[in-house]
Amino acid sequence: MNKNEDIYQIKKPGWNATFIVHVSKTRKAMVKATLDFYKQMKWDPKFDNIDNNETFGRVIQIEGIPQKNEFAHMFLNEQDLDIGVLTHECLHVALAHERLIFRFGMCYGDEITDDEERLCYYHTHAVRAVYDLLIANNHWKLHNG
Repeated sequence: MNKNEDIYQIKKPGWNATFIVHVSKTRKAMVKATLDFYKQMKWDPKFDNIDNNETFGRVIQIEGIPQKNEFAHMFLNEQDLDIGVLTHECLHVALAHERLIFRFGMCYGDEITDDEERLCYYHTHAVRAVYDLLIANNHWKLHNG
């Protein structure tokens, strides 16, 4: 962790799985934090486009760190943070949760199923939890709306 990054753990009450939120002050610092995470995990980021100028946030799903039950890491930055970025990245977290925790047991069809509701509820939980921590820790600025 560097001085330009704050790290938080999000856990839904009653569930074992957690995801981690990294918040940097700037996009440049977020890109560095993401690349540092790749190095820490001994992953090769050469096929990732994280260092382009269009990366406002990032979610990296992981099979889990067993002792921590982590399934994803979200990277945000205050410079680009708005409701669109927040909800977009939280949807990636909800999909990673479905993929890695429930092994993507969803069935999309004409009817709204329990699986679809589960995804929607987890997405809602992720948005609320991340938004609340951003507010509580003064990362969400007035210009974010």
